[in-house]
Amino acid sequence: MAIWHFKFSLLPKKGILKEHTNIPLILNEYKENFVDSEKHVDDDFIDYWHDCNIAELEIRIQKLLPSIESWSTLMRLYGYEKGTKVEVWDDDINFKIDTRKPDYTFLKEIVNLAKDTNCLLTPLETGELIEPVFEKIIEEYQNSRAYRFTLDSDQVLDKVHSLNK
Repeated sequence: MAIWHFKFSLLPKKGILKEHTNIPLILNEYKENFVDSEKHVDDDFIDYWHDCNIAELEIRIQKLLPSIESWSTLMRLYGYEKGTKVEVWDDDINFKIDTRKPDYTFLKEIVNLAKDTNCLLTPLETGELIEPVFEKIIEEYQNSRAYRFTLDSDQVLDKVHSLNK
């Protein structure tokens, strides 16, 4: 993962409602650096895509980005080796948008994809669930550490370094 990637996931409302009975403000397990001694990513991560058609979304993603070699046999990868990427798992879809080369048309396509398939977006920095509204994802994008990095890398790296002390 590169520091200049704005990362977010796409999640079906149907799956979230099935698990929580309402739409929570935040999904803690999607927050960056989420740590819970009771949860293990591979074993206990909630599969919101169970009973939902992830293949429909993957077909649309294939029309937007080329397939590239994946580091896992369980994941299909689309995009560019040194740029924007989309990871498609059987139980998750993760976007890594390269903020060094903003592609607002692609972001708009993803928002439309989310609308068409009744999904929500969750930026992995905050875990907040947001409706697929272009202005909202742009706001999240521009508030992200990845975007700030492209504007002033030294300031972001200093802050990250101070947090890791």
